[in-house]
Amino acid sequence: TLFGTSVGHNCKTCPKMKLSKIVATVVVAFAAAPMVTANYTPPPRVSEASDVMPIYNLGNAIDGLIKKVENDEMHDKALSNLEVFKTDGMAFTMFASMYRKKVGGGQEGDPMVKHITAACDHVNACHDLLTGQNEDFPDEKAACEECVRRLEEAQRCIAKFLEESGIHDDRFMEYCEKHPMQ
Repeated sequence: TLFGTSVGHNCKTCPKMKLSKIVATVVVAFAAAPMVTANYTPPPRVSEASDVMPIYNLGNAIDGLIKKVENDEMHDKALSNLEVFKTDGMAFTMFASMYRKKVGGGQEGDPMVKHITAACDHVNACHDLLTGQNEDFPDEKAACEECVRRLEEAQRCIAKFLEESGIHDDRFMEYCEKHPMQ
């Protein structure tokens, strides 16, 4: 039996079909499939704002982080945010890579993924600056200024990613205008 019915059964509503004929039909169908699909190109995937919203949200979170870095009384909160980012931040690079693969990119060295990797690197460098671990900036004021500079650079990298995504969304366009590449 095949799927609970007798192969080659004799029924008034169904023609007789032998197992060998079923197998031959399936083999021909599978053999023809590559010829039919060889010239098939799927339509390009249209990206939506929701596809890259975590990257956009990261950029907006950096706005808040800059305010904390600039305010001496909020350095502890800034450090707390940076410690969380240091452990979880590379998830944004993985997300960017998965997004790019989804829309036909994401190969080794994809420039859009590099933008997010660079943004994450800039944010991660701020932890060492604010904790005094960066010998180039032993002065707290200079370290904070450098931290803000790096966070702003991270925002420009995110803006570049959003711009290159080709998604036309007013929020993204506004973000890109606010953080233009230099």
